[in-house]
Amino acid sequence: MLVIHGGSAVTRNGIIDDAVIVVRKGIIADIGANGSVRPPSGATMVDANGFWITPGFVDMHVHGGGGNNFATSDPDEVIRAARFLASTGTTSLLATVGAGPLEKTQEFISVIADLIGSRGDSAEIVGIHLEGPFVNAHRRGAINAQHIRPPSIDETDRAIKLSKGSIRVMTLAPEIDGALQVIGYLTDRGIVVSVGHSDAKYDDALAGINAGISHSTHTYNAMSGLHHREPGVVGAVLTNESVTCELIGDLVHVSPAAAQVLIRCKGPHSVALITDSGFAAGLPDGRYSSSDGRYMFKNHAHCTLDDGTLAGSVSPMNLNVRNLVTVLGTPLTEAVEMASLTPARSAGVDDRKGSLCIGKDADIVIMNKRFEVMRTYVAGNLIYDSWDSSMPAVP
Repeated sequence: MLVIHGGSAVTRNGIIDDAVIVVRKGIIADIGANGSVRPPSGATMVDANGFWITPGFVDMHVHGGGGNNFATSDPDEVIRAARFLASTGTTSLLATVGAGPLEKTQEFISVIADLIGSRGDSAEIVGIHLEGPFVNAHRRGAINAQHIRPPSIDETDRAIKLSKGSIRVMTLAPEIDGALQVIGYLTDRGIVVSVGHSDAKYDDALAGINAGISHSTHTYNAMSGLHHREPGVVGAVLTNESVTCELIGDLVHVSPAAAQVLIRCKGPHSVALITDSGFAAGLPDGRYSSSDGRYMFKNHAHCTLDDGTLAGSVSPMNLNVRNLVTVLGTPLTEAVEMASLTPARSAGVDDRKGSLCIGKDADIVIMNKRFEVMRTYVAGNLIYDSWDSSMPAVP
């Protein structure tokens, strides 16, 4: 049994100062202010006085980190990537696989599917996000053009079967011939369809939403923008209440002002903070070879291809939360909601993830006031620890 106490717990109903969180068998058994919750005798006590206690972050769009990819045939590499993400406060994730050669993509899906739900010493992989290959080459971003394919129900069905039902999100462009049929096929099977890498006109985007699209992949990036006479994909997702919008929070992919527009239009309940980070996240600045042989350049918060195209993010979730709070002025409770409960809901795991509530998994992050992760717990198990002399000793 575990008791975390003394810190400020960020919950759906506000911040609980001098909080007490009781964890029993990997589940939050009780939570409240000191005095209203009595710690059980014999429990391991963790004094988090002076620190934030938040729900574990849920990253529904992440390709890897720490020099490791999710698009790999090596299951150990997948686990290493998930372990790195735990050091940034992410406790649950959708392992994201971008467009690639058909046979390789199918292999990657199979490898990840075998690891779904495993709880070792890493963040928990709760599903798969397929980003492509049914996208628009004109908005491909860092996707390799040679791996873009026309929409295919046969390919989609094969992917679903190989995933053992673990595909939770698929990104596609609704304006491509055959896309609407695939959208219907996916939604009939409970898979979230996300508009992304799309050059759709507003009417085409709206047709995709009416067919079942309920999500927007890294909103603003790699999609037709808002123009006052042609609102494009951005206009369609901003004005449709049924669509949840991803936001890369590094303030490189999206300017602070545009991020504020998105949050004000949609509200924190409909904005899912993501990293879209790749293998270069957590690595020193430098030049790296990607899995498809192209070179990527990491320079602080930027990661680009040879031609300067942004190639995913390298900013971890804890720093994205910090960006929203310190730069945009977003209330901490709302920033945490966008990094935890909103993506958990979109990924279909909010019944057990995304908030500090009785009965949910004890996925808990302790951060200092600089938003540096001190400890990460998954189902009550300590899987990352940077405890130092600035924190109280653990009995």
